[in-house]
Amino acid sequence: MTRPAHILPAPAGPARAALYGARCRLGGPAQGTAAGLIAIAGLFLVLIGPSPSRAGNPTESDGGGTTPILEKAPLTESDLIEGIQLNFQGRHQDALKMAEQLRTAYPENAWPLVLETYTFFWLMLYDDEDTRYDSPIEKSCRRTIDLADERLDRNDQDPEAHYLKGQALMNLGRLHGWRGRYYKAGRDGEKARKHLEKALELRPEWTDAEYYLGMYYFFVSLIPDLVTRWLGWLWFVPTGNAEEGVALIEKVAEKGTLYQEDALYMKGNIYINFRENQAERGLPIIRSLAQRYPNNILLQFEWIEALYESGKPNAVIAKADTLAARKPRTPEEAGWIRMAPTWKARAALLQGDPDRALALLAPEIASPPQEPLWATAWIDLIQAQALDAAGRREEALVLYQQILDYDPPQGSQRAARRARAGLKTAYLPPQAVEMQAAP
Repeated sequence: MTRPAHILPAPAGPARAALYGARCRLGGPAQGTAAGLIAIAGLFLVLIGPSPSRAGNPTESDGGGTTPILEKAPLTESDLIEGIQLNFQGRHQDALKMAEQLRTAYPENAWPLVLETYTFFWLMLYDDEDTRYDSPIEKSCRRTIDLADERLDRNDQDPEAHYLKGQALMNLGRLHGWRGRYYKAGRDGEKARKHLEKALELRPEWTDAEYYLGMYYFFVSLIPDLVTRWLGWLWFVPTGNAEEGVALIEKVAEKGTLYQEDALYMKGNIYINFRENQAERGLPIIRSLAQRYPNNILLQFEWIEALYESGKPNAVIAKADTLAARKPRTPEEAGWIRMAPTWKARAALLQGDPDRALALLAPEIASPPQEPLWATAWIDLIQAQALDAAGRREEALVLYQQILDYDPPQGSQRAARRARAGLKTAYLPPQAVEMQAAP
């Protein structure tokens, strides 16, 4: 990412939280400034650019030189980095409080709203059928669009304003698609793409901005072969370019600043979930992020899934035991921890013992947890896969279809994607490639 010589790049990883030197303004005039922000899930979105560093000392009046003129400090890149890090640490409520404080301090600046929206999407990842965050996300996005439009009315060549509007529209599209409002999803997604491409046309050095488009291009390429509700927001575009999308994501993972870790996460996720027999390439990426942020329960479960898809049953069992023993900090974490033992059943599939998998899963089948809302569908999926592996195809087909027939909020988007695959082809567990792997 090209930066003026007098601007220091933001360090990657946790060290970014310590960045308080060479701070850069956000949300100022388009001329001579740049913009910032944000990363996700599961999630999407961010763009930031540098602007001149602010002076370290207040100016003094010409009258006597004794009374400093106190000027409100500008919103800086480091402020937003701190909010991003809070989310990666699993401290989402703290991130929301920070976004609220920034909104109060900078009411006409859209970047605190971007941080707010970003955090709401993190919270949605714990239970994506829970609609409690829908209205806050929409409200936050609409306000971002309003502020961006005000800037575009003054200058339609403002790259930061195009990015702000583009990412807000993309987030609205995500939300619409998640809830089955596909026409609105496609409409907002296409508008978003145009604004994001315009932002990069005006500021091609903004490497982090390319992550958003990389995601868009990649997932569009999967349609119509892989249509689920969490990808449905892209249906409006008939074609995509997977390789271009992956190239952009990899570029951000290598050269990005704020969005580097999100691009790394998505790169690992693509190998694990969307590239056949390439999970081994994604595992070290996901493992490094999970180790970097041990308190983020979502990343810990991504790690265990990476171990499973890489064919490491002993490592899956060890990680499942570790997760089951964790003390939850929030009700959302408690639901995920409650599901940790189901991974032992999946490990039995890797070991070629579907009957044992069904036995291990029996308590969950008899009494699935009430929360998270996706738990029942996920347990049905594991049971269906075990039945498939045991040669009981007809029973498995009934369960696959049942997963697809669940009405919100009892469904699961990830389970539904796998159930569709199971209806087409009998499930075969990944080959166990390492029987004595450490987690």
